[in-house]
Amino acid sequence: MSHPGPHLYAHVPFCSGKCTYCVLYSVMYDPARAARYVDALATEMDAFLRHGSPLQPETIFIGGGTPSGLDEPLFARLLTHIRSRIDASRLVEWTIEAQPGTLTPGKLAAMRDAGVNRISFGVQALRNATLKRVGRRHSVADVAASLDQARAAGIENLSIDLIACLPGVSSDEWRETLARAASFGLHHASAYALTIEPGSIMEKQIARGEFVPADEDTQIAELEVAEACFAQAGLLRYEFSNYAQAGWECHHNLAYWRGKDYVGFGPAAASRLGRERWTNLPDVNAYVAATESGADVARDRDTLDRDADITERLMFGFRLAEGVDLAAFGDPDPALLAQWVESMERLRQQGIVETTRGRWRLTQIGRLYADTVAAELLPDHAPAG
Repeated sequence: MSHPGPHLYAHVPFCSGKCTYCVLYSVMYDPARAARYVDALATEMDAFLRHGSPLQPETIFIGGGTPSGLDEPLFARLLTHIRSRIDASRLVEWTIEAQPGTLTPGKLAAMRDAGVNRISFGVQALRNATLKRVGRRHSVADVAASLDQARAAGIENLSIDLIACLPGVSSDEWRETLARAASFGLHHASAYALTIEPGSIMEKQIARGEFVPADEDTQIAELEVAEACFAQAGLLRYEFSNYAQAGWECHHNLAYWRGKDYVGFGPAAASRLGRERWTNLPDVNAYVAATESGADVARDRDTLDRDADITERLMFGFRLAEGVDLAAFGDPDPALLAQWVESMERLRQQGIVETTRGRWRLTQIGRLYADTVAAELLPDHAPAG
C-alpha cells in the first residue's frame, strides 16, 4: 500500500449490555477477552505498518461498543498501543466514544497523556425511564457528571448523541430533552431519527405489538424541532444529523463525507485506501485468533475501478450542508462529469437538489430521497422512465 492512513478508526467491540435499537457488532465485556483483543489490535497495526506506509493520521476515532467501558489498565494500554504506532505530527483530532458514567480520573488522565481531545457521549435520551426502556445503562445524572468530569480534565470538545422518536417518547419529552441538551453548553451534538434495524431487539418488540414506530412525517417534524432548538443554542446543522458551532465540526466524520481515505483496526472495522476497500472479521474471537496466528484479519477485499471509486466517495458528500462541487471532486472523467450534471439538473427540476455558487446539495425535501440521488450518480445509471 502506498497511501498513509490520514484518518484512523479503531473498534472496541465490548458493551455491558445491548440497547434495544442497536445491531452494531458488540459482545459482553470480559476482562480476559478484552485484554487479548487490545493486544491483537496492536498486532494488526504492526502488520499494517510492515506492509504499508507509516500511519500519519489527521484524525483518530475510537468507537464501539463502549471504548470507555474498558477497565483503567486496559484503557490506558489501548491508547498507548495506538499512540506508539503513529506519527502524530499531523494529528488534529482524537475522539473517543464514551458511555456516561464510565469515565474515571485514571481514564481521563490516560486520554490526556495520549493526546485525546474530543469525547462523544452516547446519551440518546434525557429521562431515566426512557433510558431504561431502550436498554441504556446510565442515568441522566451520569450525563451531567461525565460532562463536568471531562471539562475538569481539560477536554472541552464534547458531543452528545440523541435519538428522536424512541418508543414512549412524546413530543413534549423530545422538546424537554433538546432544551436540556442545549443547556449543557456543548460545541457539538447529533440527533438521529430512530431506525428499526433488522435483527434488533426493537424489531422483535414491534413484531410482538409492544409499540408502533413513528411514521415518516413525525420523524421529519421531530428532527426539524431539533434543528431549530440547536440553532438557538448556536449549533448549526452541517450534516443530516450533526450540529456544531462554527469550527467545532467532527473532522473525522467530515473526512468520511468528503470522500477521504481511512483505515480501520479491530473486528468489523472497515478501511478504504485508494481504490482498495476491506472489512475485518466481524467476530472478536476469530479476529484475535487470526492476529495471533499471523493470518489476514480481513473478511473481504475488493478493488474498485476509477469511476466507481470516485462516485462512491461523491455520494457521501450529499449528506453535508455544504454540498459538493462536481467538477472539483476527484478530477472526474469528462463523460462521468457530464452524467452527473445531467442527473443533477433533472433532480433540480424535481426539487430534490439545488445549486449555489457551483455546489450541489440536497434540499430539505431532498434529504428524504438521498438514496435516489446516490443511485442517479452511479456510472452508466439509466434514469427510470
